[in-house]
Amino acid sequence: MSTKLMRGALLMGKRDIQVHDLFYPEVKPGAVVLQVTAVGICGTDLHAYRNTVSGRSAPDGHEYVGTVVELGEGVSSLRLGQRVVCDPFLCSSCGTCAYCLRGLTFHCQNRVGHIDVGGFGNYVSVREKGCFPLPDEVDDSLGSLVEPLAVATHAVRMLKVRPGMSGVVIGGGTIGLCALAAAQYAGAKDVYVVARYPAQQKLALTLGAAAIISPDEIPASGPFRETYPFGVDFAIEAVGGSAPTLEKACQLVRPAGAIGVLGAFDPGYRGFELLPALLKEVSVHMSNCYGARDGRHDFEQAIEQLTRRGDKLRLLVTHRFDLEKITEAFRLADDKASGSIKVLITMPEHGPTRALTFFQRINFSDPGIPEGLVRIEGLHDAEIWGRWSDGKRVIMQFRDPMPEKFTLQVAGRSFGPNASKRFTATVSGVNRDFSLPAEIDGLVILQFENPTRECTLVLQIPEPASPLTLGMNGDARMLGLGLVSIIISG
Repeated sequence: MSTKLMRGALLMGKRDIQVHDLFYPEVKPGAVVLQVTAVGICGTDLHAYRNTVSGRSAPDGHEYVGTVVELGEGVSSLRLGQRVVCDPFLCSSCGTCAYCLRGLTFHCQNRVGHIDVGGFGNYVSVREKGCFPLPDEVDDSLGSLVEPLAVATHAVRMLKVRPGMSGVVIGGGTIGLCALAAAQYAGAKDVYVVARYPAQQKLALTLGAAAIISPDEIPASGPFRETYPFGVDFAIEAVGGSAPTLEKACQLVRPAGAIGVLGAFDPGYRGFELLPALLKEVSVHMSNCYGARDGRHDFEQAIEQLTRRGDKLRLLVTHRFDLEKITEAFRLADDKASGSIKVLITMPEHGPTRALTFFQRINFSDPGIPEGLVRIEGLHDAEIWGRWSDGKRVIMQFRDPMPEKFTLQVAGRSFGPNASKRFTATVSGVNRDFSLPAEIDGLVILQFENPTRECTLVLQIPEPASPLTLGMNGDARMLGLGLVSIIISG
């Protein structure tokens, strides 16, 4: 059980992201621990930020760069101190199903564990096979662009963009501008960009866009139609949401042209009229994430592009924030009128710290565990009353002063399909009701103000279904049904 702590940001609810003390990850065979140095805020992160109601159990963040600080048993291709980026889908892939064998690990049918991300924390554990080393020419800022550039590269390769082709990208955010760069790298001659905000328009021209088309001017006229009266060879949609951008892509592409869809559209999307696309015989390619094609991974091609064009592509990173200011960073990234394109989170350069308090795991239904005084190593004594098996609750009273404000984290696994997952935590008379997610690991964050600095913690469940294991600053990833860990941090 780890007693080392790190800092990590957890999404607590809609537009609410906070930094907490979390546990340093365990290094497993075939895996490495990375110290995250930089991580970008992705459109997927913003979508969760805008829409998530319940809290996350682990940090999000997948556009990260990290340095290898621990090697698991059997790791042979990586070395300590090496800087890498990571494909989370490759990390969790089985490697043997039909999709994995075709390089489409995003569609793996037999995943090994969860699709772990975790870049909004100081450290993350990943499998060796998902890591891609970075050359010295690609610094941490550029490294944070590997993942979004790989997303765009995947679409460009799917569309089979070739030298001399013409195209248009709808959307001037990070993915749209990466699509512009990837199409140019594939040899496209003229690539137009549809962008609304001045900062996006300016950067698109700096990156070499043929011209800017206003979203309010589609179907486009003027120089665009004079040069391409029947439309361009391909269009890449990189906005999503609910706007009719897919319809506009169809209007800008030539007959027998192709459309690549990168934007994540809202459920029930109605912004695409099929008949015009049918009459033009337009091919529509849905492109989600990345993988390997013709024996080469999209990450490898993205790293190559950054090595050769890093001087311009680094302009995509417009803002930088320390992890402790991630709330401010998300607010800025969520406001496109702010001029932000890629907002980067940087990590302080310090190692993990030891947990201030650690309470050994105790099974309160075990008759061999006496009631009475229990020593919590480091800081506190706790007085225990009750039995989980008969009193349906566990009471702990702390003799030493507690912080005036503190966070209680309850973590565990599902208690089975017929068991109650509803809990009540009471701290000095203040109740917080919560539940653990069904059938998966769950983490619940409960915040308390405690001006008296006296604390009695009561954990109660209506119908205990199995023995409870309780611990302070215990491992939040314990295995086995019915295990619960409790963390208290000031």
